[in-house]
Amino acid sequence: MIDTHRIAWVYGAFALLALAGFVLRPGRATAAWCYFGGWLLLPVGAYPPYTHGPATPIEIMGLVLPANMLVSKAAVVAMVTCIVSLVRDHRRWLALRWRPLDAAILAWCAWPLLRAIVAGDIAGGATQSAYLLAAWGGSWLLGKLYFAGEDGAVALLEGMAWSGMALLLVAMVELVHGPLVYEMFYGRHPYQKDGVERYLGHRPLAMFEDGNQYGIWIAMAALAAIVLVRRDIKWRPGAIVLAIAAVASQSVGAIALLAVGVLAWSGRVRVPARWWKLAGGGLIALAALYVSGIVPFERIARHTAVGEHILAIVRSTGRGSFLWRISQDQKVMPLIHQHLLLGWGRWDWWMPVGYRPWGVPMLTVGQYGLAGLALMMAAMLVAPVLALVRGSLKINVGIVALIVLLAAIDAALNSFIFWPAIVAVGGLADRLSLTAPKRGADRRNAVDNAAPVLPLGPATP
Repeated sequence: MIDTHRIAWVYGAFALLALAGFVLRPGRATAAWCYFGGWLLLPVGAYPPYTHGPATPIEIMGLVLPANMLVSKAAVVAMVTCIVSLVRDHRRWLALRWRPLDAAILAWCAWPLLRAIVAGDIAGGATQSAYLLAAWGGSWLLGKLYFAGEDGAVALLEGMAWSGMALLLVAMVELVHGPLVYEMFYGRHPYQKDGVERYLGHRPLAMFEDGNQYGIWIAMAALAAIVLVRRDIKWRPGAIVLAIAAVASQSVGAIALLAVGVLAWSGRVRVPARWWKLAGGGLIALAALYVSGIVPFERIARHTAVGEHILAIVRSTGRGSFLWRISQDQKVMPLIHQHLLLGWGRWDWWMPVGYRPWGVPMLTVGQYGLAGLALMMAAMLVAPVLALVRGSLKINVGIVALIVLLAAIDAALNSFIFWPAIVAVGGLADRLSLTAPKRGADRRNAVDNAAPVLPLGPATP
């Protein structure tokens, strides 16, 4: 494992490089290079001690929520980029304006502290809120500063696509030999062996938290490149290569989300605006039902004819990981129900049963309750759903919003997220109002029509 002193030097070197970049050329391109470059090159963090063995170390948490590794890549990359931007590109900061949707990220970041005030552990809550403010709030701020509007959406899509291209060499090596690059530079990775064996060869890990995170990253990079072909035909070879790389990752869920994204973007399926509202509301309602235990999903699956038939179909595909995730969730349900509304306030709330859930929603509701889950989902979903309701999948803002929804679906089954999605939400929130713009009688038209109706406004480079 990488030691604390070494990781401090690595993160410090990144800060100096980011500052040098902004000194030479402050602006959107440098912000993109810093954010994506940091995620592709830096170590995840100074992992706490864990046992090297064949079992997956469940005490090693993802970076979505504050846990036992508060100095992490998610927080450092976002905050360093924000700080050097503030130093060298301060005029852009002076032009920042408060938007109503910014309340969503502020509420989510403040929730651990507010919850701690009620529970009486202010110091612990303040630390957790500081982490969320760095990782989530910093990413959101970068979206507002550099990736708002149509021009900003194009720049963000290009950043996603180029990040995928930068991963290709590592992906080819690790596809054949298995994950080894992280260990070469930073020491053994706790999830180096987790799900690495695939149908053909190995799933790459690169510098990510988990192979699943690599899978969604390369899939969304491929989707971004495919979309950019419409704008510039020169992206066609890159789009083809990235699509092949996404399939070669053999992350079935991420590949399915890529296929959904391409299908939606192609315009072959018209999606009425009201369906996006239903989709967003449905995700929230389904999450609430699942964690509340009102609907006995496990009993239905194992003790009804329909449930047993569905289980048989899933098992026949060879994708047992989905059923395993569900079983992990069910084991911790009694603990969740003890503090359903406010949560336990600790990252290790699941320790008494010796198992932990694997999806972000379940981890969130255990740590921060249904209230915290609602705030997190509002921060991530309200802006993209509004953008899809009011906008068009023929404009890049709509595609960015779609990518956020796909990333949110992926996070429902994994404790890792596609972090550029949080940057995207910040950019979307900066140009959206809570009140709908005036439109004619075509409000019920499908959102893939050609006329963009979002108040995009000018965007500075």
